[in-house]
This record gives sequence, C-alpha cells and structure tokens, in this order.
Amino acid sequence: MNRPLADSPPRSVLVFRALQLGDLLCSVPALRALRSTLPDAHIALVGLPTMRSFAARYPSYIDEYIDFPGAPGFPEQSEDGGGLPAFLERLRSRRFDLAIQMHGSGGPANVLVRGFGAAVTAGFHRPAERDDGAWGAFVDWDAEPNEVRRYLALVRDLGGVADASADATLELPIDRAERDAWTTLRRVGGLDGASLVC
Repeated sequence: MNRPLADSPPRSVLVFRALQLGDLLCSVPALRALRSTLPDAHIALVGLPTMRSFAARYPSYIDEYIDFPGAPGFPEQSEDGGGLPAFLERLRSRRFDLAIQMHGSGGPANVLVRGFGAAVTAGFHRPAERDDGAWGAFVDWDAEPNEVRRYLALVRDLGGVADASADATLELPIDRAERDAWTTLRRVGGLDGASLVC
C-alpha cells in the first residue's frame, strides 16, 4: 500500500472531519500523531463552522481551520446555498499535497475529499469501494468500536506513528477565562467540584 506520510512526506495536509464535538475530540490523538509525524507540514482541518472554536484550542496540531459549507449526504451541515462549488474551487487552487478523509467509512466522504484536488487522497474505504490505488492510499474500514484507536491506526497505516501504542490520551485545553467562569459558577452555585461530573 502507498504510505504517503512516509514515502514522500507532504508539506501540506488537509484533514476532512466535519462532525460535532464528541467526534472531533476522538480525532485529537490522530491529529497529534499526524503533527508528530509531520512537524513542519501545514495541517488544515475542514470542519463544521460551529466547531471553529474547537480547532482554536489546538494550535500545536492544527494550523488552519476551513469551514465546510455542507454537501448532499452530510446531514451535520446542510448545503449552504450552493457554496460547495466555490469551496471546492478554493481548495483545488491551493493544491494540497495530501487530503485525508477522517470523516467515516468512505462512500460520499471519499468522493467529496477526492474533489479537494490534493495530489494524494487517503482515508478509509469499505471493501466494495476498493480500486487500483489510482485515487491514493485507502485503508479498509475497521468496525473496531474504539474511535480513537481507529483513527490512530489510520495515521499509522498511512506511514505515521509506527507504534500501535501511540498516545491515545484525549485532551481538551481550557483557557484562563473558562477556568475563571468555572470558579465563579462553583462559588455562586455552591457546587462541590470534587463530586461533580459533567
């Protein structure tokens, strides 16, 4: 299989994961592994406009956030008034070296990511979608229920993190204003932080 992260390390990577907070959090270890593999690459994440603040928490892993305008077959973001053609044209004009589909098992997501115009496209696909490799580097979808491990394995199979025991730790950086707001909420509400689960 083609291993685009190892064979010819890309200088620019576009990751597609237009999902909500929980799914994005599950991809943080894979983004961390991607950055570890490609410390000098420009890594852009294509996601939902409502998740822009999520990406801002990870400047060490994500260099740029690009709003996904929506497309048929993606219920998380309805298509925004025909914004898809202009969005695809903007991405194509940037000529990313690699586009990775981290959205799901393949199907419409692979078709969409191929339309980004990157030199190489990668991600998961179902066995029925297998081709001769002309589209890039695709890995068989693993129904493994652990989403974190699944996407870490994808990065590994593409030539990244060689060790299966890669750091699967989840992280959500909290800024000073959020800590201060929590302190105020705890005081005003008489909350016991030691026994509270959110």
